Amino acid sequence: MASSASYPEPVADWDRYDPTKRKIVEKALADLPAEQAAKVRDAVLQVDQLSLRQRFAACTLAHVTSAFFREEAVGAVRPIRGVDLPRALDIAYQFRSRNVHTLQTLVPELWNATMRAETLPFEGVPALSLQGLKRLTRHVIREYVRRAPRGVDESFDYRENLPGQIRMQMAPQYWVGQPAGLTATTAPKVVEGFVELLLPLLAGQQQEDGAGLPDMRPVMQRCEALLSGEARAAVRKPLSLLYLLWHLVTDSSLHRPNATANVERYERDLDESSIYGFVIRVLTSHSIEWPTEDLITLIRARDDSLRRRKGTTVRYLPASTRPFSSPLRNGSGTTTRKATLCRCSGERSNSYPAIRW
Repeated sequence: MASSASYPEPVADWDRYDPTKRKIVEKALADLPAEQAAKVRDAVLQVDQLSLRQRFAACTLAHVTSAFFREEAVGAVRPIRGVDLPRALDIAYQFRSRNVHTLQTLVPELWNATMRAETLPFEGVPALSLQGLKRLTRHVIREYVRRAPRGVDESFDYRENLPGQIRMQMAPQYWVGQPAGLTATTAPKVVEGFVELLLPLLAGQQQEDGAGLPDMRPVMQRCEALLSGEARAAVRKPLSLLYLLWHLVTDSSLHRPNATANVERYERDLDESSIYGFVIRVLTSHSIEWPTEDLITLIRARDDSLRRRKGTTVRYLPASTRPFSSPLRNGSGTTTRKATLCRCSGERSNSYPAIRW
């Protein structure tokens, strides 16, 4: 008989772990060596998987009544005993995980030639066959429905659950110009919407009705207020990028008072390598003066944040609207550096009317 030891546990992925829990664990691991931190992460994943198995077993057992072992077991072939059911559920969950996560098939001893038996010996203990799982599932579902509350739930909002509804995000021209919507938390999203509106304009593409840049002057006023009271560099970067882009692409009549002095002050936030500093350099054909190693680190951090769905989703700029930085236009730089910048920016369009920084 095949041994369960020959079927390894599915490999858990730390990047797909609950972001809220992962953030707490990562903060606690910040001062540990990489090897020790990796061991702690593996232990957390194993414990979490165990807790899911325990939750599955507890929920199932809570909905199994004595009728399952008595009246409903009449005529069943080798029905499961109550004392064996917890262990059998644990085995069933492990097989389910292996099938779903690593595409391992169910061992044939549990489904082939069972002669309608509900249990089969496996690793010296009774395990549920497909026939046994079927009867158990029917019982648990029926018991769950039987215990469901009856009557009208007045707290239930039926309008939110009517069929035929879809939720869609509004186009950025309808919300980026709202000053109340700009906060330290939403700034990356506002930057994304603003860049999305700006790119077609810089490329000279014909805009649909209602598209284009909204009046962002109230937003710029709000931006100044947020920047004046914010000391964290990571929070300042998207706000500084938004402020700089507006004053670079619009007429001076739309600028804020003291805009020149503010731009000089806020642009320092974009000196270090970051996705925000990279965006403004690409849009303005500014030289990317950062070392190649910093660019590679930026790319890896960017890819990692997108996989984890963290931060703004400022996309790689469309090929028709993004110039290279001046080192590449002049043909300078090593092959590695060119490849790195290509990875970030895409191909150059010579017809692109770049704004000047």
